[in-house]
Amino acid sequence: MPSFTEADIRAGASSQSFSRGMEYYHDGAVLEIIRRGAMITAEVEGSEYEPYEVTITLGASGGIDDADCTCPYTYSGYCKHIVAVLLEVLNNAETVEEKPDLPSLLSGLTEAQLRQLLTDVAAENPHLNQHHRALGHRTAPRRASLHDSSHCATSTDDRYQRYPA
Repeated sequence: MPSFTEADIRAGASSQSFSRGMEYYHDGAVLEIIRRGAMITAEVEGSEYEPYEVTITLGASGGIDDADCTCPYTYSGYCKHIVAVLLEVLNNAETVEEKPDLPSLLSGLTEAQLRQLLTDVAAENPHLNQHHRALGHRTAPRRASLHDSSHCATSTDDRYQRYPA
């Protein structure tokens, strides 16, 4: 599990963001935490109707490599939602649901199943079609990078059940 400390979280956030994040943590605003390998995703209640989505990437040693949130926070450091998730992971590791990482999920699918899965995901996420257009301009097939696929992992997990091996 993670090797970061509360001091690491404090060092990555402003004092106000840390205090507000601590409040969110104590108020139970962190709704769901899923870990897939080095990636942690979570939903956090905020001021909007839809919960904010937090993504945290852990380094090889379990420290915090990167953290992102869909909230409009534009200042440096972690926002209160990221702080709340990090505190939840640190203090309540048992609440983190462990799931297979994306390569493991996809490894058992056939080429036809992968094509159908990508078609379904692209249909629900039109912004992904710009990546598809770029593929059409290549002269030789290249391996696609799944490095930045966190936004697809949950929907991929749900759809995986529709494409049994």
